[in-house]
Amino acid sequence: MISSAITGARKYNAPGSDRFGLILFSHGSLLCGAGAALAEHAIRLRQVGGFAAVEVGYLNYSAPTFERAVQRLSAAEVSRVVVAPFFLVPGYFVTTSLPRKLAEVGSDYPAMKFMVASCLGSDDRLADALISHALAPRPAARWRDGLWVDPRTCLIRHDCPVRGTSGCPGTLLTQTPDMSADQSGSSPDAECDDSPMLLGESEVKSTDALLVLVHGSPKAEANTVALKIVDGVKRRNVFPIVQAGFLECEQPSIPDAIKECIRAGARRITAIPCFLHVGTHVASDLPNAIDEARATHPDVEFRMGQYLGMSPLVTDVILDRAREALEDEAANVAKGSL
Repeated sequence: MISSAITGARKYNAPGSDRFGLILFSHGSLLCGAGAALAEHAIRLRQVGGFAAVEVGYLNYSAPTFERAVQRLSAAEVSRVVVAPFFLVPGYFVTTSLPRKLAEVGSDYPAMKFMVASCLGSDDRLADALISHALAPRPAARWRDGLWVDPRTCLIRHDCPVRGTSGCPGTLLTQTPDMSADQSGSSPDAECDDSPMLLGESEVKSTDALLVLVHGSPKAEANTVALKIVDGVKRRNVFPIVQAGFLECEQPSIPDAIKECIRAGARRITAIPCFLHVGTHVASDLPNAIDEARATHPDVEFRMGQYLGMSPLVTDVILDRAREALEDEAANVAKGSL
């Protein structure tokens, strides 16, 4: 699917024509490492080409800001901008905050035209991403990697959730950092092989379960989209037992979902966060929940894999949503010329 999206973007960026840029838009977080996934997607999208420039723009807390992203695109002489929301569904930030932000920057850059792409939705590739991460579970010592970032990139925020703890890289910045040490982003206390346990589909046993960890929302649409992704996982028949567990606002809860897996015969449960960012929930709350389950069910093996947002398949979905926005723009232009 990437090739078709690139073709569309290159068509718009032909010499002498308008230059199209892409902004990956999200809310932002107080956690320093929360932007890891979006930064990776931006890198991939720049590598595959098609857009004159690709930037990340946050609404709050994280850097770069949305305004800074627009400024960079302007410097790259971009005149048409596709804004790709890094959300599963169009909630408040997409339907209300983003239009307000576009109105603000639009007055400063009147020559730029902005198009908003659709959210990721329940694309089947997201189900594939969850399965791929479940087939590569991470060692328990790596489950909380999102709490720690490279000291050289720490923002030293006093309101960061891990500020002042033993794992806060900002503490290291007040000392003389040892740049010869491992800067992979792992906990200072973690001493383990950080390689995922790569499994083939043939190694999945009849007693294996994939537990999809979902945040949960008071907005029914958000829960429905998450459950559609889970249904996509079930349709692939890789894991014999597939169950969703919600952190809040919806049922079943994570502990109840684990009980359902065990009642269905699970002896090994692999939990995958259906989250796009590595916020405090992914880096702390969910590992804590699985640790509690390990203590409650000592006869069951528990594993965790990477969160959804880090998958390269998500990059493919973003690119297709951007392509669709370009196609809609071309169709509207064609209608206007009739």
